[in-house]
Amino acid sequence: MNRRHLLKRFGLSLSVVGVSAGCLGQGDDVQDSDGDGVIDSEDYAPNDPNVQEKADVASSSTATATDTPTTTPTATDTPTPRDTPTATDRPTATPTETPDFRTRHNTTEIVPGPGYYQVSFGFPGTFIVNWSVKNERSSEYDFDVFLMSEAEFQVYLEYINDESDHRPQVYSDGSAQGVTREAARTATLDSGDYHLVVDNTDLGDAGDIGSEAAREVQIQIETRRA
Repeated sequence: MNRRHLLKRFGLSLSVVGVSAGCLGQGDDVQDSDGDGVIDSEDYAPNDPNVQEKADVASSSTATATDTPTTTPTATDTPTPRDTPTATDRPTATPTETPDFRTRHNTTEIVPGPGYYQVSFGFPGTFIVNWSVKNERSSEYDFDVFLMSEAEFQVYLEYINDESDHRPQVYSDGSAQGVTREAARTATLDSGDYHLVVDNTDLGDAGDIGSEAAREVQIQIETRRA
């Protein structure tokens, strides 16, 4: 490389020498084929402007080994397997038998005097009837309550209308007479149609205590399968 700098420094002199040499016969000693400032006779690679000496070839061809960084694999979390839920059989609910209420009646009525108020009900099989009444007036306004079948109710109508002297047959365990305050009964009946009659006539004890004027009675009736 010192030669190259030297030649550049004295380039003018070489040009003059070249001209002189040309005049002498164009010798190859001063020819610079690759134009790198070093004459071919002293250039290690006369056709390579980047190489002037053998050392230049060695330095350019020898590559410096560079360590290639090793990539460290990133640890991947392995998902923890979850237990598969086990199906659990649901317990079968045991049906709870509830009473079969076919009739519920709750009302407050004015019973004329003389006269009656009746509630009819029926059931296809043996059943139980529960009823309760309450006198909404004073004890002087007493009344009777009769439980009777459909056939006996027709007898009752004939009797209170003076069409017959035959008195109807009632269910004694399901009836009450002379009610001054409250009364309640429970009776078991066969299948069929029935009537609960709040009576304010002279069939029973109604009116024996006081007036035969109209009564005001609260009535509750409930039937269910026996």
